[in-house]
Amino acid sequence: MILGYPGWIRFKQGRIEEGLKGYSMAAELGDAYSQFLVGTRLYAGVPPTLASNQQQGLAWIRKSADQGYEEAKQFLEQIGQK
Repeated sequence: MILGYPGWIRFKQGRIEEGLKGYSMAAELGDAYSQFLVGTRLYAGVPPTLASNQQQGLAWIRKSADQGYEEAKQFLEQIGQK
């Protein structure tokens, strides 16, 4: 969460694009929480800021799950993508 903190702050402020950038930077650095957040936002989209991209979203969620992030594992199970 610490690496993704700037993204979290921006989301709370309603600055979605900046929040995504903050989370994306942390995700690129290997932060599992941020990978999951970026993945779920890409998977579902954030209208009108971000269109859904399920393939990209799943790739980030799998990276998070591969690091043992439990919510990512559960998400993949729920959508049948173990």
